[in-house]
Amino acid sequence: MVTRLSITRFRPETRSPRPFGKLRRGASAAPTLALDRLGPNGLGVSGRKLTRRSRAGFTLLEIMMALTILSFAIIPLSMFVRSGTRSVEGTRDIAAAVFFASKTLEASRSFPFELLRRDAETPAGAETAEEVLNRDNVYESSRVKYTRKVEIRPLAAGAGFDGRLLHLTVSWTAGPDDKPLEYQTWTVLSRIK
Repeated sequence: MVTRLSITRFRPETRSPRPFGKLRRGASAAPTLALDRLGPNGLGVSGRKLTRRSRAGFTLLEIMMALTILSFAIIPLSMFVRSGTRSVEGTRDIAAAVFFASKTLEASRSFPFELLRRDAETPAGAETAEEVLNRDNVYESSRVKYTRKVEIRPLAAGAGFDGRLLHLTVSWTAGPDDKPLEYQTWTVLSRIK
């Protein structure tokens, strides 16, 4: 954009160089000094010659009205963004709970079948998977603390099948004012005789 200093002279006996017609009665015929901002074609940025009114700018009232209209548009947008943020946080919390449950299931599969649950087959003095997993039952991820509860029960499905049903509950509270949330899963651990 090019800035040009121009001097325009108005003569009452001739037509005005403005595209708006003749010089009005009572207007000054003295030269005027104008600082024009020119576009690539030598005219104003909008494509027409700049007038005194078009160079004047905005009034305070116009600015206040524009800010009011803009604020009415921004408030719902900010609510939408906050809602999206809460949704992402909730999804992150659920993903962390699923991750904790997955780690727990993998840990339970690493135990020998006889040590899953305390029963007649459990060796004396041995710690079972249920006891170990319920003792070390806390997982912390960023701002949330997750706790798990593991229950392992015998499962009889027929001749030659010996199984255990593992019920896992992961619970957490997202914030101080939120209600507690739970993620539950079940899996069958079996031994074929």
